[in-house]
Amino acid sequence: MISFWKFHFECTTSLDKYAHDHGLNRTKYPWTYYHIRWGDLERSYVKPLTQNNKNFQALIASDKNFKISHMTFEFQFKRLMYSKEGLEKMQKEIDEFIADKNTPVHNIKMIMMGI
Repeated sequence: MISFWKFHFECTTSLDKYAHDHGLNRTKYPWTYYHIRWGDLERSYVKPLTQNNKNFQALIASDKNFKISHMTFEFQFKRLMYSKEGLEKMQKEIDEFIADKNTPVHNIKMIMMGI
């Protein structure tokens, strides 16, 4: 449990720094300190975490024993925010993951839900 909160604190600290460094409006949702630290994984946070945060990148990195892939489901007002083509691409990724049973490494599909 402690590892989760340590990772959470590191990620939210990274997001806070990202917001500051990019001049985002810190008085407006979702970039206030409170929303970053205690809110949900917002759609706006996924890209900074996956592209700029070293610990988050390490979490989703493959190695010789594990093939790790990730996808993001982005929601707004209880609706999945993708075009028909985007949904078809996601379905293809899921189908390929299910079909890939005879691989010498363990496959892990990580699904992040930006809401």
